Amino acid sequence: MIKIMIAEDQQLIRESLKIILNSIEGLRVISIVANGEEVLQQLENEKPDIILMDIRMPVMDGVESTRVLKQRYPDVHVLMLTTFNDDEYVLKALAYGASEYILKGISLRELKYSIETTVE
Repeated sequence: MIKIMIAEDQQLIRESLKIILNSIEGLRVISIVANGEEVLQQLENEKPDIILMDIRMPVMDGVESTRVLKQRYPDVHVLMLTTFNDDEYVLKALAYGASEYILKGISLRELKYSIETTVE
């Protein structure tokens, strides 16, 4: 069972992702949060295998959250989610330890594949 945290500032997107991912055998969403600061707080209580992290969020963005969490929890995988093909943000996130990035427009099959291959 792959344990997932969703970090996304748009409530509809994070709730929808939770419902969809929980319907897939082998995946379980254990936590949803709205910003990078909440990611760090939640990691004190929940240890996901992977975090689906929006790149641009208020309070603390996904890039900075990735930098901090990879120092504290190097075994947690980070899969960056973005609607932007924003090279600067993506390159920083990857440099800080994100495993991969995906555009939010991908199919469910591609998302499942990205989650599974990132955690393997």
